[in-house]
Amino acid sequence: MSSIADSNFRDELRIPSFSTLPTEIISEIFVSCLPFYLERRSTLNPNHAPMLLLCVCRKWRSIALSTPRLWALVNLDFDCLAQPFFEKRSWEKFLEDCVTRAGACPFSLRLKKGYKLEQDGWRFIPTILEQHSGRIQELELMVDLGQYPKYTSGFPLLQKLKINLPAEYDDEDPEIIALKENPIQIFAAAPQLRQLDLTYVTPSLFAIRWENLAEFTAFGISSSDCVDVLRWAPSLVRCTISSPYLEPDTTAVSHPNLKSFTFSEMFTTERIFRFLTFPTLEYLNLFMKDMDDAHFLQFVSRSSSSLLRLTSRFAAVPLESLSNMVALTRLTLYAPSREYLVEFFDHFDRTKNPAFLPQLKMLAFKDCLLFVNQLLIDALSSRCSVTQDGGVILQSFCQVWSENRVVDTLYDLFDLEGYVPAVFDKLVDAGMDIYVGPAVRSSYL
Repeated sequence: MSSIADSNFRDELRIPSFSTLPTEIISEIFVSCLPFYLERRSTLNPNHAPMLLLCVCRKWRSIALSTPRLWALVNLDFDCLAQPFFEKRSWEKFLEDCVTRAGACPFSLRLKKGYKLEQDGWRFIPTILEQHSGRIQELELMVDLGQYPKYTSGFPLLQKLKINLPAEYDDEDPEIIALKENPIQIFAAAPQLRQLDLTYVTPSLFAIRWENLAEFTAFGISSSDCVDVLRWAPSLVRCTISSPYLEPDTTAVSHPNLKSFTFSEMFTTERIFRFLTFPTLEYLNLFMKDMDDAHFLQFVSRSSSSLLRLTSRFAAVPLESLSNMVALTRLTLYAPSREYLVEFFDHFDRTKNPAFLPQLKMLAFKDCLLFVNQLLIDALSSRCSVTQDGGVILQSFCQVWSENRVVDTLYDLFDLEGYVPAVFDKLVDAGMDIYVGPAVRSSYL
């Protein structure tokens, strides 16, 4: 069935109406055919764009070859490459052609090692990096430490770097200890590097111009490494830490410029909040199973006065912590319990608690229970006007239900055309943007 559908799709694209489209539009369609980033398709895969587009007809081939964005992102997974590619002239010519076709487009390169490299001396990756370092603006590497070249002419255009080691290594390994004392130098000459993403990689293994970094992302590194990066990178404004592991001798750090912090515990329950202070933090994004940890609550307290946006996906934020967030303008909470919603909207009613979230402009509950009652209406109604002490109007409210929450008995209450309860009409007329309904109809997701 899939092959029939694919055949019908190709037949539709061959009809005259498609062929008569302007070349610029066809180019845009071709670019939209590129595999989604997370699919990780090798650029040389003949069953996917861009290589597939070269095989349809002369016109398509000509347009594809003259569309720079089709060739500006090269993904080489060496386990997925045919043996002829490993002949030197073959892979050298392919990369040279891609660079030429990409023209002035930012050039991105992703390299992933495979067993074929082990059979061929691992010479390809160092050579590729040496030959094209001057052209690369985005680079993603999933290769062993031994495959990094000792020297390159530098990465003068590199802005975004992602490093992932395919195999675990022992911190006590003599080779690793030696690297920490004499780190890999090839990225030291990358003056424009602003974004760094490390997965299971000790930051000290690489010489980086830390003072230039604006964004740092890490998965599976130690609490000491996290603190070290924050100390080395004073210009950092965005930081994402996932699944760190604790080291008992970690020292505390205060970062004066960090504006956005994302934390995810995912595969571990270990947390690093006790070591962190971000006095100018504006956006906090949390993936945590619970928030009863005293160190976390103290961290929030240290950052609450400057916080403007808060998102929590796995656990409800304690109301006591929310009470301290006097500058918060946007709050998004996922999967709150009914008990939490009752307590929240009782606090949110400005006639009862005028000092609770006084600056909040956008409020969203997602993956939520159906919660429409007088308590909610009263709380939202109390937020329709500015107060004398500076409390602002709530501009937007969103309640997106969990799947399968809609049942027939609810239909009398809701306006099915807009999925907005009729009891909210006055609030909508007053200018509040409201959505209450299932996720499938929500423009907020």
